[in-house]
Amino acid sequence: MIENRPGRIRLLLGAGNKSYLLEGADLKHLNALPRLVLEPGEPGTFDNAAADVFAVVRSGSIFYAFYQASDSEGLPAATLTGYSGFYLSYCTC
Repeated sequence: MIENRPGRIRLLLGAGNKSYLLEGADLKHLNALPRLVLEPGEPGTFDNAAADVFAVVRSGSIFYAFYQASDSEGLPAATLTGYSGFYLSYCTC
């Protein structure tokens, strides 16, 4: 939750492998088209598989978003589930 006051709410959240900003008058009236704010990086980067925001901290007028970054390039799939292995990092932006 970035902002929560009467008539205005803003949420920054991870969904799938990307992160989005949602805005609206309240939780029942969010905008129909979330704005993409963070997505996986290029091949070879530490966040090439996912960039999911999980927390936001405000310090004065600056917001710090903490996100989970995943790298799954070149890793074998698990035999039972079929999902690729991954390296996980926690980052801030």
